[in-house]
Amino acid sequence: MPTVAPNSNLSGRRLAELMIEHNIGVGEEHAYRIKKIDSDYFEEA
Repeated sequence: MPTVAPNSNLSGRRLAELMIEHNIGVGEEHAYRIKKIDSDYFEEA
C-alpha cells in the first residue's frame, strides 16, 4: 500500500463532505422525497 503524506490543510468538515460525496464510510439513514406542483394538472382547457 503506498504511503501518503498527511494533509494538514484538510479540515474535518471538508473530510466529512468528501466522505459523503464519495460514499466512503457512510450509510443512508433516511431518504426524503421532495414533491413539486404539476402546473399542467391545473391548466384550464
